[in-house]
Amino acid sequence: GYIRRFRQFFRDAAIRTLSCNFRSTDAIVACSREAAELQQERPSGKRSKAIRSRPEARSRRGEVAFLEFEDIAQEAAWIAKRIKELRGAPAPDGQGRGIDWGDFAILLRRKRYVQPYVEALERAGIPYCVTGLSGLDNVPEVCMVLSALEIAAGGEGQAEEFFLDAAAEVLGSEAKARRRLDKFLRWWAKRKDKGPGELQTFFQQICKVLGLPQPGDEEQIERQLLHLGQLSGLIACYQQAYGAKNRNLGRLCDFIWYFVSGWEDKRVTPAAEINAVQIMTVHRAKGLEWPVVFVAERRKSYAEHRLRRYFLVPERLFEASRY
Repeated sequence: GYIRRFRQFFRDAAIRTLSCNFRSTDAIVACSREAAELQQERPSGKRSKAIRSRPEARSRRGEVAFLEFEDIAQEAAWIAKRIKELRGAPAPDGQGRGIDWGDFAILLRRKRYVQPYVEALERAGIPYCVTGLSGLDNVPEVCMVLSALEIAAGGEGQAEEFFLDAAAEVLGSEAKARRRLDKFLRWWAKRKDKGPGELQTFFQQICKVLGLPQPGDEEQIERQLLHLGQLSGLIACYQQAYGAKNRNLGRLCDFIWYFVSGWEDKRVTPAAEINAVQIMTVHRAKGLEWPVVFVAERRKSYAEHRLRRYFLVPERLFEASRY
């Protein structure tokens, strides 16, 4: 209502009509325009959306398939299998290259269901990147650092068990995880009386003691650096909120856990620069495009009650095969 009454509030303001979408291809623009036209409660006299795409932003009609699965685990396994099958197929951009890991995206309705897809990709040996902060609590190298911070904050016991679980996943064995924990405990015992000091420096020192990023191929290292960089960004947010001189590790841990487990980052991350499957929420993917997209969580219980009743995208815009 406020937008429609803009002229009443700002009679002298100049109005410019933006009719070109500079970000999306013609397929996305056409789809969104037709979806908007289907809105039932359109104000009387409101003109249709005359948004157009850039002339060079052309796209080819793709294949759309609608599948139903009994549970998330079954769906996640199928997605991982399908990604491996499609990798190397001709990319639709017409540049004569093959589809690579970074050309795939898995979009979720809710961030708390990220773990089954992460596990399926890991079992298949597929590099992935959880974009945004949602899902960081499922990233093992991040969990190593967080549990180390909790140990330093006085949370031995459960924090050590959590560290061992995460480290075993990163290092590949429980024995290596135990040795890495012992190394950290010895290091912290020597400097405990001095305190953590400046938190960003303390974070970097912990990563060094823990051997992070863990050696691997270039893609694995880049993915670890991205996740650790996001964690560093949260520490910076904490310092802005509580002051750069704040040294309360317990409060820092609570602050970080709150955000990584229950908040979705709205900032753009450099994930697109990494050759890895992108995992994010549908909301987070607004305005983005990939050659191959899996809109996940298509369980029968959800599809039967909602998807069959509501189609946001007009069915005439695509031909969905079901199998």
